[in-house]
Amino acid sequence: MKKYIMLACLLLFTSILLVACGTKENADKDQTENTSGTEETAQNSECIEKEDKSDNKKKEDNKADKNENTDQLLDEITKVNKELKSFSFETETDSLQTYGDQENHFVHTQKQDVIFDPLQVKVTMKSEQAKDSDEDLGGFGVEESTIYIVDGKTYSQHSFSGEEWNTSENTFTDDQIIEQETLDIRNIIDRLKDYTDEQKFEETEDNYVIHILINPDKITESDIKSMEESNLAQDENAQKKMLETYKIEETSYKMTIDKKTKYLKTLELSKKYSYDMDFDGEEGTMLTEEKSITTYTNHNNVDEIALPDDVK
Repeated sequence: MKKYIMLACLLLFTSILLVACGTKENADKDQTENTSGTEETAQNSECIEKEDKSDNKKKEDNKADKNENTDQLLDEITKVNKELKSFSFETETDSLQTYGDQENHFVHTQKQDVIFDPLQVKVTMKSEQAKDSDEDLGGFGVEESTIYIVDGKTYSQHSFSGEEWNTSENTFTDDQIIEQETLDIRNIIDRLKDYTDEQKFEETEDNYVIHILINPDKITESDIKSMEESNLAQDENAQKKMLETYKIEETSYKMTIDKKTKYLKTLELSKKYSYDMDFDGEEGTMLTEEKSITTYTNHNNVDEIALPDDVK
């Protein structure tokens, strides 16, 4: 290798000598050409600098135009979905919990029909343990519920309480429930804005797609506040440990909107989080990976939500 380096240096030195051994005429000519070349180079540099500034301005203008167009489109999408008179959706959430060398797999499904005028809601929910779980929870792994909201009342039936229907007055007004159930796309995005690291809007052949990457640290703080209010753990020490160690490692949202109708088609959520807990006298970390997809259908095509005969 040294041999090739020395040869390269020798060739470079020889070329320098050959350039230096020209006549005075050639030297003068070279000086004139060099001076001219320097002026031309300076002019070219100035032109390139102006072109770069012009290109940057165009890019900034294009970005501003694109952002403005995206905002206008989001306003249109939001308006169309907020004006829906009815719709249905189905959410399937796949949750994998890992504690030590054991994995437990759960699937939660929620189906819902909504009519806004007059307000009528039907919700069915089912949670069950998947067969590939390491620990069989038996009957504790399955829960089913059905809920109706009609005429200012809530009718509910839960598998853990038998087939009996419970009736209660709504704790929220119809307007409050309508506000909660309305598909306000802009509001969903705005609520996530304080936690968003990156938002990307793209267009495919049939859909508009919005990707939202969430900052794990910021959303962790928000989740902890919610858990403090809900008091999830029955044991005070367990609750304290969970709150002190709870951490979201990654989470993201993805919304797909039909390009033709501007109706919301799917809402996808991915979330990975962990917390410490005690189990069988040993301390360990519970890691949970959740993926859910909500599919919206029957836009303006839910005609009636009727109470079953055995409800009343």
